[in-house]
Amino acid sequence: AGAAATAMAAATLAMVQKTLQSIDAQAKLAARLDGTVDGLRGLQIAAGDAGVNTGILNKAVERLNRRIGEAQAGSTTAVAAFDRLGVSAAELAGMDVDTRLATIADQIKAMGLNSAETAALLRELGVRSTEMVNLMAQGGDAIRAARKEVDVFGLSVSQLDAARIEAFNDSFS
Repeated sequence: AGAAATAMAAATLAMVQKTLQSIDAQAKLAARLDGTVDGLRGLQIAAGDAGVNTGILNKAVERLNRRIGEAQAGSTTAVAAFDRLGVSAAELAGMDVDTRLATIADQIKAMGLNSAETAALLRELGVRSTEMVNLMAQGGDAIRAARKEVDVFGLSVSQLDAARIEAFNDSFS
């Protein structure tokens, strides 16, 4: 019984450590993408539902963020891409990561672009993955619905809790 209890405690500790490490990684990635953990999780859920691999999504958001920065710095080609979309880079920069992509998806859907046109516009915005076309073409409602799932299913992690988990993991390692 003692050995079984020890094994159970070790398994539980390992599971808790893995969960904390996962949240820590999500928090670090969310910060790198200029978003919150909940925004990133919602976006990842929506992307997964659209068949977009998480790695591809993350890279697409990083490239989009670079393009937003270029537009804010005055790059005429970047500014022109956001003008074509009908959204300012400054507005997008102030949004959480899921809201940023939902806004872009709404604009793409409102423009009535086909897949090839959507892919071309996304390339102008720095997003080179054709897999992202499926996510963007359905509009922002899917992204917003996925963000709500984060709250409804108890997956939400506040920025304060994420920071505490990051600090704990850093001190633990």
